[in-house]
Amino acid sequence: LIIRSFLPLKKIYNKELSQDEALNKLQINKPKLLLLFFGLIRDYKRLDIVIKAINQIKKYDIKLLIAGKCYRKKNTYVKLINKYKLQDKVIWHDKYIPDSQISLYFSAVDAVVLSHENISQSGIVPLAYHFNKLIIASNIDSFRKDVVNRETGYFFKKNDTSSLSEIIINIYKKHDFLLSE
Repeated sequence: LIIRSFLPLKKIYNKELSQDEALNKLQINKPKLLLLFFGLIRDYKRLDIVIKAINQIKKYDIKLLIAGKCYRKKNTYVKLINKYKLQDKVIWHDKYIPDSQISLYFSAVDAVVLSHENISQSGIVPLAYHFNKLIIASNIDSFRKDVVNRETGYFFKKNDTSSLSEIIINIYKKHDFLLSE
């Protein structure tokens, strides 16, 4: 008998924070769609793809909240943000996010972006589910095992900026987040 399960959550996180309260504490003005890129910034997570996708859809009321420490190549991402003039579309909390603040970040957003080009498993998926957040993930096998397309999330073609931006716009125009709360 084989039982497949998520990485376990380290602890039970408080879910009692409203989105408005979380946004207020983070000092973020609510756009129509707020996306979260969470965790340590590593090359294989492809933050560059997400920034480029935000550039393609910058006319929409969409913001990206990056919550995580970047130990390498931070300048690469900053240059992209500056090149595309996305300072008003990208909010970056470049720091390690302690367990005590995880609920704050997940409560504030509408969806979580997982743009990895490869991975065996991610602790972000069970966190997103714990906080009842929609997942936008690259179509790699490990995410396909845990995300139900068009139910718990949406898939885009791995490393494909246009595919990601199309999915984000589809969610922006059609997804009713009130139904998922």
